[in-house]
Amino acid sequence: MRTLVLIVILLLAPPAMSCGCSAPRSIAEVNKDSMIFKGRVVSVLPMYRKWSEDGETKWETRGYDVTFEVLEPIRRVPGPTVMVSFNKEGHTSCDLLPVPVEVGSDWLLSADGNGGLYQNNFCDLRQRLDADTP
Repeated sequence: MRTLVLIVILLLAPPAMSCGCSAPRSIAEVNKDSMIFKGRVVSVLPMYRKWSEDGETKWETRGYDVTFEVLEPIRRVPGPTVMVSFNKEGHTSCDLLPVPVEVGSDWLLSADGNGGLYQNNFCDLRQRLDADTP
């Protein structure tokens, strides 16, 4: 009987949501208008969203502004440091996945934007380069 109940639940369960894009696996797959660089994380600052609920002020982390020291500029890099936003409210549901950016870690990234406002999301190139990363 338990097996039958489990089968019914699995058959009636809604399909899993998938991401609306595939992240590039190499520089060649990145949009030609995107900035690309290898960089080291210098600082990680949380971005907060504030709202009120039942008269109480609530705060929620909605992403991170990450400053990188540019180790190797590859395309359209504006300077020796670049700030890139990793926003939980990004382009896809996959942007809700945490990005393990820690000070001192090295990354190969693409980012879109201009005028110092750049964003990286799940649809962009995002590869950690540290040797101790599995």
